[in-house]
Amino acid sequence: MNTRLEVAIKEVPRQFLEGWVTETLYAHKICYTPERQQEEKRQHKKEQIDTLINSKKQANSFRKKQSLKNQESLAVSIILGIVLGIIVGGTGGAISHFILGFGSSWQSAAIGGFCSVSISTVVTVLIISFLD
Repeated sequence: MNTRLEVAIKEVPRQFLEGWVTETLYAHKICYTPERQQEEKRQHKKEQIDTLINSKKQANSFRKKQSLKNQESLAVSIILGIVLGIIVGGTGGAISHFILGFGSSWQSAAIGGFCSVSISTVVTVLIISFLD
């Protein structure tokens, strides 16, 4: 192309052997009509809109994944809290009633142990899941 008959359209990055390079795209001045310029502007706006739509889709996808992860963490923490509350808290409360004399009855001591272990387990699992 003759440089006196060319017009620079835009800079475009592309993959080359050594890596990414930026090239200037040229067009003939006679070919680069006002209609072609309008088409270039429309194409550029379309690319910007597509980029914006893709970024919004990615953000929505990330929020959905995070929401599912939070729901799973809550379910796991509640289930783990109940299981550990029954096994560790209930058993520990009943044993502490018979050995240490804690609580007015072994049932109240077991319920107290269950509640304390369950709540602490739920809180601990939730804190750990948010730190990930």
